[in-house]
Amino acid sequence: MYGVLRHEQDAREAAHEVWVRLYYALPQYQFNGFKTWLSRIAVHKAIDWKRRKDRRKEELLDTQEPDGEQLVSLTSRSDDIEQVLLNKERQALIQKQVRQMPETYRSVVTAYYLQQRSYKEIAAEHGLEVKSVESRLYRAKQWMRKHWKEEDWL
Repeated sequence: MYGVLRHEQDAREAAHEVWVRLYYALPQYQFNGFKTWLSRIAVHKAIDWKRRKDRRKEELLDTQEPDGEQLVSLTSRSDDIEQVLLNKERQALIQKQVRQMPETYRSVVTAYYLQQRSYKEIAAEHGLEVKSVESRLYRAKQWMRKHWKEEDWL
């Protein structure tokens, strides 16, 4: 678990959760490959632990300014700063790609994915039916698959 988490205290806490999970999972154990079964539970728990920790870190770093521009508070740790800069760079790339979309798709995609509005809110804002919003989002996804290439995101 330390190999995944790279932090001794986190590895200890996650290991404790693994033992609890192992205890509850014992009735499903099929008596073959105990070491493999235990390792699989441990690795999955370590990955979950790391994702949860990264999510918390992201929530603490990101705040919203009144004008909608992204404001990020930098911490003293260099890996946090690096992650913040990578996130800002990725956000700029996403905004650049979204600006290339046709307006009918761009407005709905921006409202749904970037502003996190519901279908109803988008429909009311644009004077559309909810089904029309669903349809435009579906077509926008199709457009993205067709026009956006993987190398554009590297």
